Amino acid sequence: MPLLGAAILLIAIKEGPTIFLGFSVPFEVKSILILAIGKLFGFRFLKSGSTIPGNNGRNQQIRTEYDFYNQIANQDKLLEGLKDANRELITSLATTGE
Repeated sequence: MPLLGAAILLIAIKEGPTIFLGFSVPFEVKSILILAIGKLFGFRFLKSGSTIPGNNGRNQQIRTEYDFYNQIANQDKLLEGLKDANRELITSLATTGE
């Protein structure tokens, strides 16, 4: 944006003072203000950007722990299902064997 403003300044200086003062100067002032605001909030954006990977690592750790406990619960349910199936199989074999 400042380069575009500088190009407009060069053209406006060649064309005359009314164009220079009416169009180019406000354009340059706006671009300088935008740059200043960017510099003002740049630190905050960098700081928040550096904390996101840290949070992501913590989220990954929580997800891993949850998956681990979820896997244990699923294995317990599977074992209970296998025990029930074995009991039913044994009782059915015992009743048919008589």
